[in-house]
Amino acid sequence: MTKGRGTPRKRKPPVGGDNAALAGELTGVFVRQTLALTREELRHWAGQKGVLSRRVGDVLHAPFKPPEVPKPDIAVPGPRSMRLPPLEEISTLDSSRWLEVWQRVYWEITGIEPGFQNISVPADPGGFGWVIVATPEVPLNRFWAGLREKFFCWCYGGDDLKSLLNWEREQRSYRNGANAIRVRPREEADEEFASRSAAWLAERGTKTITLPERAYLEGFYWEVSGGKHLDVRNHTLCAGSRDRDGFVPSAYWSAGGAEFRVYWYDVRLADPLIRAREVVSV
Repeated sequence: MTKGRGTPRKRKPPVGGDNAALAGELTGVFVRQTLALTREELRHWAGQKGVLSRRVGDVLHAPFKPPEVPKPDIAVPGPRSMRLPPLEEISTLDSSRWLEVWQRVYWEITGIEPGFQNISVPADPGGFGWVIVATPEVPLNRFWAGLREKFFCWCYGGDDLKSLLNWEREQRSYRNGANAIRVRPREEADEEFASRSAAWLAERGTKTITLPERAYLEGFYWEVSGGKHLDVRNHTLCAGSRDRDGFVPSAYWSAGGAEFRVYWYDVRLADPLIRAREVVSV
């Protein structure tokens, strides 16, 4: 049962001995995280101590499951039996192999095994080595919830991403069938579009990543890199999407806040740290 605001937690016995030493190690982790924050972020969390305490408490007091003893590998058909290729080899995969990779990614994030019927992966024109596969078999909000089980995620406006988006203005819609796109294999968003607003990109007809595709890309990169994140220094401007008020989403990893964040900007905003990711589609 979810604990409501102000609901007291069951008190634990005082720590001592080895427990005190382990608690000290956890305190050191928290201190290192706070030292990485900017002054503005420190002020923010200093005024939100109650929220911070509840979020830390939710993590530490979640039901604990001892690690399972690894079982011998058994050949099971489907994505569960496939091993993800190393990151340095991922850009060299052929189309069929990419579909297998995304089946595994969706399985790892959501527990859903998509079928991927009749998907055409666009050819790489040069430099677009990563493929993103979007499918209606995995609802956007289900994938977002799966990301939140892996690491902290925050979206301005709430966690119902499906309702926040204006689907009539999405550059690509996968609601009626799966599709695949290509993007450049970069941890940071395309430097070619630094200081280029969503309005500028729209005027030139540039195909760019959408918010759902950027969320899928975060999950993909987390899985194939062994727990790393994209856009740790810049933001991806998801110029292929709009919310219901016409604002444009951006996504990035906040190292100081240690969470994946989604924010919204005016279509005319141009900033060197907010960059689109160009897309190749069929």
